[in-house]
This record gives sequence, C-alpha cells and structure tokens, in this order.
Amino acid sequence: KTKEFWMYEGSETVEPFRETVQWLVFRSALPISSYQLDRLREVRSGGYDEERETPMEPIRPPQPPNSRSVVCSFRSAAGAPDLGFNKQ
Repeated sequence: KTKEFWMYEGSETVEPFRETVQWLVFRSALPISSYQLDRLREVRSGGYDEERETPMEPIRPPQPPNSRSVVCSFRSAAGAPDLGFNKQ
C-alpha cells in the first residue's frame, strides 16, 4: 500500500504560508517502529531544541484548490488514470 498515494503542490500550514510544499498523502497509514514513535514524541516535546523553531500553531484550515491538480498513483473508482508509479 505504500505505492498508493495522492500528491499535490500546496502551501505551508503555518505563517508565512509559502507555496513551497509538495504534499504526499498515502492511501493507508504507514507502519512505524516503536523506536520511530519515541523519536517523534521526543521532537514534539522539544527534545531537539537546535532543530525546533517556533511552535507550529495554529494550523491553517484547508484552502480551496484553485488551479492546483492532484495526481493519484493508482486507478481510483472515479476513473483517474494510472500514472505508472506501481510498475516495476
């Protein structure tokens, strides 16, 4: 399932909301190890001060797509074309 995702260009979720982000949304949740989860918790609690900048709140609500397009790596029920990401 890690080969099934949607991808689109968008903006940051915190100010200054620069449009420099390429979002990748997986169709299913990705498994992570307990070690990876512990590291994520450490970062969220401020364990890596040298990498932590300002708090990431508030998160910006979803914005209209405007002229952005969303690409899909798999054939959806809506008939989106297969982009070939699953071919080996």
